[in-house]
Amino acid sequence: MKTNFFIVGGQRCGTTWLFNSLDQCPSIDLLKPICPETKYFLNNKVSYDEYFSLFGAYRAEIFGEKATTYIESKDVALKIKSMLPSAKIIICLRNPVQRALSNYFFSYNYGVETRTLEQVFLEDAPIPEYDVDKFSTNPFDYLQRGLYSQYLPNYLDVFPRDQVMMTFMENFTEDLDEFYRITDWLGASIPRVKNTSAINKAKRVSKVSDDVINTLQNYYLADTQKLIDVYNLSPPYANP
Repeated sequence: MKTNFFIVGGQRCGTTWLFNSLDQCPSIDLLKPICPETKYFLNNKVSYDEYFSLFGAYRAEIFGEKATTYIESKDVALKIKSMLPSAKIIICLRNPVQRALSNYFFSYNYGVETRTLEQVFLEDAPIPEYDVDKFSTNPFDYLQRGLYSQYLPNYLDVFPRDQVMMTFMENFTEDLDEFYRITDWLGASIPRVKNTSAINKAKRVSKVSDDVINTLQNYYLADTQKLIDVYNLSPPYANP
């Protein structure tokens, strides 16, 4: 019996690193291309046969898909549950301050964002005009996507807790034990190695001011505490 899993997000939380690392497992087949992501479950209608036809002639024991916009949609979770009730869900989290900055620089480097950091995070300047048909979600929602506790119920309310793994980018990209915890949870066979390559850091076009950092840190304090109190998580970036 095959295993299905989904890396549902969040954005800029190491999901591509995890996808590429899991792609080295001979027992795992991942839905490609990764860029652009297939995002099959954003379709209004989905079917088992159509979905697995996207994998082509793959014959692995474990099938996986990555789509970072999935975390924002309970409707997607319900579609996955309806088609694949035993699916495993991986939710990647990251220091929300660094996630927001990475998201900003990603948009800036691709020419979508034209505002400065200060205009975005301190002045709340209006977003630039953009072609909504080119995006499956708002490319400027930098702050909201770091409020992780608001997205976790989309999947925890639909899937049993033992089918959902929440992991932090700071852990699985730097600690092999955490990466192997993920592969073991999926039932994947992969040779143990001594180290992994460092994750690519987002390119920055300017120095981030203390005002921006402090504003972001304060913005996420309550949500980070909720991850600890409500979801019993241990964010590596949380204040001791």
